[in-house]
Amino acid sequence: MISLEDLRNIANDEGIPVLSVASVSSWDSDTIVSRIVPTDMRPGNIMDGCKVAIVLGLPIGYAMERIDGKRTYVEAYDIMNDMIDDAMERIAGEIIDDGHNAVVISRNRRDSKVIFSNRCAAYLAGIGTFGANNSTITERYGPRIRFGTILSDIDVETSVPMDHQICTGCMRCVRACPQHLITYARPLSIIDVEGCAEYSKRSTAYGKSPCERCIDVCPIGK
Repeated sequence: MISLEDLRNIANDEGIPVLSVASVSSWDSDTIVSRIVPTDMRPGNIMDGCKVAIVLGLPIGYAMERIDGKRTYVEAYDIMNDMIDDAMERIAGEIIDDGHNAVVISRNRRDSKVIFSNRCAAYLAGIGTFGANNSTITERYGPRIRFGTILSDIDVETSVPMDHQICTGCMRCVRACPQHLITYARPLSIIDVEGCAEYSKRSTAYGKSPCERCIDVCPIGK
């Protein structure tokens, strides 16, 4: 039987330092996630017999977040996504070889339709808490981390959301937004997602990397 230690060893071997597991029941019981995640985007409705969501996290170097060149940033972004995908495929393969089922939720690409919230999975797995910029903020890396998720029916140790808030509410992300698209609120801020996407699209059209100023200025994990 595959253990949590086995999963973390495989992830580390693939260059992924963060791995934790959330129980599928958390999507229905957590007061925040149950309110914001539609039923059809919850693990139990994506995979039959799903018991857990295995969440992998790959930190983004602070220097990379400050790159202001579209090509360099996009290449680094794609490399990170590929690393996470490769690690998830390997773990899923090990799970299947062990006689269980696993579904890899491929990294959300820039041009793909979002069918699953990795940030919510990371929150439920106890990796971090929601910040004023609506990202999942971790104690060590702040919001500078990318996530991927594997759904499975294995019996493995799970974690629960953190009992303390990592975001300090410093408002740097709110003030840094060049289009003033973030309205601060607890437990989740309100972000004009369409406006954010449109501004990033305009930025990349001029050869710049996507905005992400709200992540860049976060003091947590620097």
